[in-house]
Amino acid sequence: MIKELRQYPTDTLKENGFSQKEITAIKGPLKAKSKYGNITYTINYDKMYQKNGETFLRTKMTWDWSKAPICLLTDIPAMTTSETFTKDSATAKVQYYAYGNKNKKTSTSSPKVKTANAGQGVYIKLSMGKNFDVSEHSYKEIPLSGSITTSWSVSKKLKQVSIASNYGHTILSCTPSVSFGRSAAIGFTPEKRCKYGDEAYMKATLK
Repeated sequence: MIKELRQYPTDTLKENGFSQKEITAIKGPLKAKSKYGNITYTINYDKMYQKNGETFLRTKMTWDWSKAPICLLTDIPAMTTSETFTKDSATAKVQYYAYGNKNKKTSTSSPKVKTANAGQGVYIKLSMGKNFDVSEHSYKEIPLSGSITTSWSVSKKLKQVSIASNYGHTILSCTPSVSFGRSAAIGFTPEKRCKYGDEAYMKATLK
């Protein structure tokens, strides 16, 4: 990510919300890049059942940063299924930490879960910093973990479905891609550039 950012002029980085301190780190030696944090995200399900000819599914996506990332703009966690399940309800939880310190939890927020493709995918837009501290040149609260829990249904009987999630992290804009080919996908058009990891993927089976 840092290597990609180094390609942009300083003025472009400033226009996209990077502070002078962040720009100096981006343009400087890369030997310290590991200190900017790594993210892990998972997906699981706790319920899949049939009733009156419909199949119901409940999934949960979670993510966790090891340390605060250097880019604190807007991130997008998202998830979808391989079938035509649509969202019945969904909730999200985001945990903020004081200045990105994993030992100091502050506030918890519950952002609205949005839908894509007529409800066949869900996502949230996540502000990566709250209450900027001018003296410390840092946000007072930085979100380092969270989850999205979703209840889905489809009007047919299914014994198995694949589910996937992805976490889109900002470079200059944030756009994840979560898909199963053309059958089901969450697609967001990138504005400039985006960076995201591999999908978290698993199969849910009717018990």
